[in-house]
Amino acid sequence: ACSACQAVVLNLYDPERLKEPQKKDGNKADWQTIDTEVIKALKEASEGGKEIAIVSHPLLSPTLKKVWEQFHKNYQTAQLYTYDFFHESHPQQAWKKAYGTEEIPAIEWDKAKIVVALEADFLGNEGHQIEQIRLFSRNRDAMSERDFNRLYVIEAGMSLTGLNADYRLRLRPEAHYELVLALLNEANKKHPSSKVPQWVNQYDLGKVAGKYNLNQETLKHLAHDLSEHPGEAIVYAGAKLPEAVHSAVLLLNEVLGNTSLYSKHHRTMLHAPLTSPQEWTELVQKISNG
Repeated sequence: ACSACQAVVLNLYDPERLKEPQKKDGNKADWQTIDTEVIKALKEASEGGKEIAIVSHPLLSPTLKKVWEQFHKNYQTAQLYTYDFFHESHPQQAWKKAYGTEEIPAIEWDKAKIVVALEADFLGNEGHQIEQIRLFSRNRDAMSERDFNRLYVIEAGMSLTGLNADYRLRLRPEAHYELVLALLNEANKKHPSSKVPQWVNQYDLGKVAGKYNLNQETLKHLAHDLSEHPGEAIVYAGAKLPEAVHSAVLLLNEVLGNTSLYSKHHRTMLHAPLTSPQEWTELVQKISNG
């Protein structure tokens, strides 16, 4: 388990935690009183056709999903709103537009000979880092007979993944879109695909390198490695990057045949989709209107 998972256990022993329910004014109450009042309010809202908004973290547990379904069966007007402070809405939306689902597969890092991380600290604090470190490091053992992989990291600030890179380039996040399209243009020259729109050919790798002061030789090596290892490389974008970058990365991996490294297991199984910003705005408006 990662350090965050180990540390969260301490919440069970936090002496400052709430030990009983409290009312809005801060006064303590007993469970029986609270249950009676809440159930009465739920019945009145449901029978009166008023929405019951349940605000929750994402449903990761099948058991919790079943509890929610039973609750919704009893109170038909209930709506579930889920949020997460550190979410993957950008990659999920890009994946959904490309493949029709928000369930992003895990990556078989141990089968990748070339790894390109774009503003993605997959060895540090992004994704299931324990599993990712274990799989990625299989090809970094000098005592093993396995071939070494090669790690390119392109990021703005130094990360743990960047510290382990064979080649690291500094690039601000808003410039990643142009870089990915330039790489896509290079890949399409070697592996032509009807999926790549014609306007992509206006993005030249050399021009992007000059515009953002990137090492041209390193970028040439990167483009060459990707083209020479179809189905054995993976380009991975961090969750902080915009949806457009993730869409371009998905297409780049498609053109290079890197989808073969997508695992049959999902990275995160959500039993309820995250609520969109627009839906949160609508909920606030409904609350304001009574």
